[in-house]
Amino acid sequence: MGKLVFFDKDFANERKPLVIQIGAVGNAFGKPHTSGVMEVLHSQKFLETEFEKDGIAVIWSFLVGTGPAINEGLANGSVDFGCYGDLCGVLGKASGIESVALASGGRGTNVYIAVKADDDRNKSFWDLKGKRIGFRKGTPFHLQFEKLLFRHGLVEKDFDIFNVGIAEGTAALLSGKIDAYVGTAYFLSLQAEGFVRIIYDSRQENPSFKGNGVLVGRGEFVRHYPGIVQRVIKAYVKAAYWASDERNRVNFFEINTLKGMSYPAVETDHQGDALKGRKNPLLDDFFFRYFSSAVAFARQRGLIEKVFDVADWADKSFVEAALKDLGLENYWRDEKSRKVHGEFLGRQKKVSAS
Repeated sequence: MGKLVFFDKDFANERKPLVIQIGAVGNAFGKPHTSGVMEVLHSQKFLETEFEKDGIAVIWSFLVGTGPAINEGLANGSVDFGCYGDLCGVLGKASGIESVALASGGRGTNVYIAVKADDDRNKSFWDLKGKRIGFRKGTPFHLQFEKLLFRHGLVEKDFDIFNVGIAEGTAALLSGKIDAYVGTAYFLSLQAEGFVRIIYDSRQENPSFKGNGVLVGRGEFVRHYPGIVQRVIKAYVKAAYWASDERNRVNFFEINTLKGMSYPAVETDHQGDALKGRKNPLLDDFFFRYFSSAVAFARQRGLIEKVFDVADWADKSFVEAALKDLGLENYWRDEKSRKVHGEFLGRQKKVSAS
């Protein structure tokens, strides 16, 4: 869609919705929470505070079906804003869902592959060929799994793939119904407790093998309520700023345990990473190049039938205006951030071309 030049508009007479529906990945273990910047936005009630005076209700849905469920909500109108991983956004847009990428949804999400602790046969990714592998299809873990397949010259047919979420996938792994599961830092907790052994850890990897997220808006909602969208994105940027502040590191990790992950696992997952880098909301060169590469790779691997231009999908005017309004224009654009992003983009180019 075309870019929305909203900051010169007068929103005084703009119609207002009765509710704002937020879709988030979560509730896998019966806990109504998500993670990252979105959980800061939720638990700190930034949106509720912003829209209380308007009488607009904010409805949160924590979807066990993760990104695919958010795409379904965007398609049927039950989700106005959704935050999910890279492949989820790419699949949604490529399938014809009218969404608008409004902000980055987090960067450098680590991917882990776990086997049972007493499994002494599977010691590396290559050992899993021909085995039963579980992960939620259509998610960042699916995309990173495809990258590992590409690296090893394999395809999905070389494995017995089970499309299961983390809760049921963990149960299947521990009961011996599958041989490995591709998932989150939750497995750091299970490894510490002696239940699983992690045989692949993207923390030691090229940055292009880590997941990246996106916050999207339902196209019709964005067109009808640009002033409301601006206020939502401003609240989101506030949450990202809070989550990026190293003074909040302990509190941020504690907030991320609400989803069901242990504090040590959250801490280990972020070890060596600056919060500012992981919680960056910008739609910058990093975002556009990574997602353009993800679109091309997804098409190459047969995950999507049609490609699209990420520049036509994303509208960075909302986040740019929020940064200006909050005085944060240069906060995520300092020299260190540019250096990290430059290193990533250089490596990303090599990987996608390999």
